[in-house]
Amino acid sequence: LNDAQLATTGATRASHSPLNTGIMPYEYVTRYMQDFHDRLWMRGLFVLVGIYIFGVMVYLGFVNFQSLKAEELETKRSSLATQYTNTMKIKAQLEILQNRESLKFASLDIWKITAHLLPDGVTIQNLDFKDGIHFGISGTAPTDKSEAITDFNAQFRKATTPNGQLMFDRITVPKVRLNPGNVTLNWEFDGDLAHAEEGR
Repeated sequence: LNDAQLATTGATRASHSPLNTGIMPYEYVTRYMQDFHDRLWMRGLFVLVGIYIFGVMVYLGFVNFQSLKAEELETKRSSLATQYTNTMKIKAQLEILQNRESLKFASLDIWKITAHLLPDGVTIQNLDFKDGIHFGISGTAPTDKSEAITDFNAQFRKATTPNGQLMFDRITVPKVRLNPGNVTLNWEFDGDLAHAEEGR
């Protein structure tokens, strides 16, 4: 193009360009604007990625904290379970010892009452004590002691503890059987001990 054509083309191009571009060519303004928008998008994208990574790190930290807390609680639970098991074992052993102690004193109480109330001439052959409550007593006596055995049974019913409570919940009527020859008789009755621990 000659100088006149170049001038005409430049003037025509300048007349069709936006008025706010100043002396900078329109193509450069458009390219710089596009670059500016691209930079904004990229910065926004980096910010979003950074926020996402930060959120993931916070989440992983929270999960790790909860996991450590859960492990601590599990360890504590295991420790408490062991302590509970040991406590229950000790409690069971204590109950066994208390039951043995109760049985010992309850049987001694029955022997004491039996020895105190036993009529003259009446003998005891067997005294059973079971489960800390049930007892059975039997023996022999001359045939003329039948009434004494009945009185012995009645006094057993009225026996009381040092606290003034009845010692026996239930006592059966004595069973009396004559032996061959009608010289001696066998007798027996049983019952349940009440307030065994209070009677100690």
